[in-house]
Amino acid sequence: MKYLFEQKTNWVILGLIPIAWILVLKASDEKCLFESCSLLSQFEIGNSIIFNLGMGYLVSTMFWLLAIVLPKIEKRKLWISLLLKDFKEFKQYCLELIVEQTDGAYDSNLRLIPGSKFKIYIDENNRWNRFRNDLQSDNQLRHLLISQMEKLQVSFDYAFSVMDFESKSSLELYRDLTNEINRLKQIPGIEYEQDKYIGQFLYGILTWHTTVTGALDYDPVEKRIREF
Repeated sequence: MKYLFEQKTNWVILGLIPIAWILVLKASDEKCLFESCSLLSQFEIGNSIIFNLGMGYLVSTMFWLLAIVLPKIEKRKLWISLLLKDFKEFKQYCLELIVEQTDGAYDSNLRLIPGSKFKIYIDENNRWNRFRNDLQSDNQLRHLLISQMEKLQVSFDYAFSVMDFESKSSLELYRDLTNEINRLKQIPGIEYEQDKYIGQFLYGILTWHTTVTGALDYDPVEKRIREF
């Protein structure tokens, strides 16, 4: 709520800038350049108090923008870029691991990237089903993927601890990711259930396709991160 309150306060402060300018022009002793406009017509007698208050507000607002607002915007952009970087590295790691598991080695010449093209690739030659079977029989593979998911969650945890990401999109994404990780932690030893959840999670992220959304032409997670 703190971030939402700050957003509303910022808009109020910015909204008062035109009013301050109008008061400064009307209260000034200098001849107004916009005498034809009744709104900007000057007071019959210059009012130094209103003029000084208006100028003080404009100057303080300028320093507020330079010292507080702009650095916060840059910091937010930095954290968003870091989250995007961590998420892309997570996807690429999982993609290469799946290809190595199904084809024996990852060929960089394939230039595979998450999305519809990767869906076509992983669905060919029964690759995805073979990977799911390996996931059920290989504890090391399962734990390796879970550790990567936990590593991604740590990045989000830290970002949310230092920044006020309180938009609906950011909170929903953080909740969904946390729920997926906690769900896996709460069912140790039930390997089939773990495999099912890991498979659903990875397939949706790497192919941009789920039973709920269907096929998408964009990465829904990246889109939500950019909206933070």
